[in-house]
Amino acid sequence: MIFSPYLRIGQWRPLMPADWRRLRWPVSMLALTLLLFVGVLLGSREILQESDRQLQQARQARQAADQQLEKVQEEERQIHQSWQRYQALEQSGAFVPFKRAPVADDIEAVISQIRYAAFSYRILQRQLYAGPEVAMLENSHITRHPIEMLGTLAHEESFLSLVAALNERLPERLVWEACELTHQRFRSNELRHGLHLRCTAAMFNWLTPSPQTPNSP
Repeated sequence: MIFSPYLRIGQWRPLMPADWRRLRWPVSMLALTLLLFVGVLLGSREILQESDRQLQQARQARQAADQQLEKVQEEERQIHQSWQRYQALEQSGAFVPFKRAPVADDIEAVISQIRYAAFSYRILQRQLYAGPEVAMLENSHITRHPIEMLGTLAHEESFLSLVAALNERLPERLVWEACELTHQRFRSNELRHGLHLRCTAAMFNWLTPSPQTPNSP
């Protein structure tokens, strides 16, 4: 027995089909409203989770940025200290300014010689290992091959002698720049590794390479 508004208070009767037809739209609207509420709730939950993930990523990015900022500040502090030491050396007269242009020209000249000798060495090496028939036809190249190799090693010794001379009259930082210049110029050269190692050793140990010292491959 369900209360019907069409009866007097206190009277009950069962709902008739006409009553269900009248309640169809309110019940439908209630169900749609409930579904809409559930959808909004689930969507809000997904949005909140995505916002939380973005917040965590933002915090991690901020921590990384803070660490990078601290690193940059430390590098800036070291550069400032180095600049202060440089100014103190310059004011005390211990540092003598010099011209970079002649030194750069000397380095470029020796590098050009080494590049030419290494290029000739690679050409002759291809001809030497091209095959027995070519080796027989190009016998003169086989006899010239050791001479070209000695020329390459002589250029290497001249460059290392230049590095030793730079060690005596230039600051350590500029000698390191010369070594790095050599390392970059011979990045695709078989002589690059040996030259760079010996140049670095000459700078750090202040050693003058001797012609009797075996060369690095």
